Amino acid sequence: MSLGDGIMIVDRPAMPPGHCIASLSDVDPKGFIDTGMTPALIDPRVYISISWVESIARKMGMDYVESAGDERIAELELELKEAEKQLTAIDVIESAGFVKRKRAGRKPKVEA
Repeated sequence: MSLGDGIMIVDRPAMPPGHCIASLSDVDPKGFIDTGMTPALIDPRVYISISWVESIARKMGMDYVESAGDERIAELELELKEAEKQLTAIDVIESAGFVKRKRAGRKPKVEA
């Protein structure tokens, strides 16, 4: 996933040094930030572990709620499924030739 300016999110570091420059870890379940930077006289690429960035953000007092987005996504998926069920029910009724009945009541006024 490209973030612009040559910065990308990658599953694993592909170029040397092959690990996070800050944590020295070569495995991160969340992936790595490939900065796209090629510093002179050092390894050809700078990678930063996403888990390391999140832990530093927490130490700096930033709130990072991992599951809040997941819960909202699940809630929206449930709403979508419910709306799709209703739409399917409407399609079934209409395809069977049923139409909305006019309500019984007063006849509309006819102007002279």
